[in-house]
Amino acid sequence: MHYLFSFHSSAWNSRFLHILHNSKVWWEIKLLITDK
Repeated sequence: MHYLFSFHSSAWNSRFLHILHNSKVWWEIKLLITDK
């Protein structure tokens, strides 16, 4: 039970971190574009 919960939690965390990473990449690209 605990293993299933931790697995689901890690899967959700990885998806959440992936979204955060994508937004961070877009933010850096936006900064690069506006910097020039």
